[in-house]
Amino acid sequence: MPHWTLDWYPLVKRYWTAKYGYIPTEEEYLSWPIKDRRATYEDALAYFGEKRTYFSLTDVPDKYKDGGIVWIREPGKLTQYVWRDGEWRKIGSVHDELYEV
Repeated sequence: MPHWTLDWYPLVKRYWTAKYGYIPTEEEYLSWPIKDRRATYEDALAYFGEKRTYFSLTDVPDKYKDGGIVWIREPGKLTQYVWRDGEWRKIGSVHDELYEV
């Protein structure tokens, strides 16, 4: 089991506590398919606005509107945007299915 799957666990616990009032055990968490673990981690990043990850471009702080790159979490995918010429421009997306093993 790669160590990074457990590196995500503290943030996932914090997210599940805030959103659902429940914390999955480490055993439960490790039993999830990797794509579900990754998707939940990305949801947690957006929920807390960490690592420049948000649910909407309207949630992005103005400080990134100077050539900044951000990630927007949409259902089933993570889309990257860059601020150029006064607007957000889509760079590309990664779908959750990429993490299926």
